[in-house]
Amino acid sequence: KVLKLIESTISDERVKVELVCGFDPLPISSYDDDTLGYQIIKKTVDDICCNSCPLTAICVGNTDSRHYTELSPDIYHFAPSWYKPGDSARFHGVNERISIQNYEEIVLFYFQLMQNSDIRNLLPPRIYIYIYTDTI
Repeated sequence: KVLKLIESTISDERVKVELVCGFDPLPISSYDDDTLGYQIIKKTVDDICCNSCPLTAICVGNTDSRHYTELSPDIYHFAPSWYKPGDSARFHGVNERISIQNYEEIVLFYFQLMQNSDIRNLLPPRIYIYIYTDTI
């Protein structure tokens, strides 16, 4: 599908588009209320950053994470970073950097994520009690 899109966008028979190597995209990781991994990330974001919510997005790399699909059905690409206008131009480029404050926040985030992942401290699963009655 991507090759066809590229070919139709270029729309020039003189240009040959060929896939040299590649791999299929990863399956979409769960992000609902019953998914422990996502909920731990969400809780950690809430613990560290008030009024924020992790969002799902597309990760274009997936170069390493594809090797972990046999370990877990859910693989999350999450960067607890803040970016200002102009920061994205430096990604993998000249003068690539983040602020010292952002670096400290990332360390704190991952420390809190590990603390929140400690199974000894996880909240018990929610128990729902349904009461059925014939009377109105």
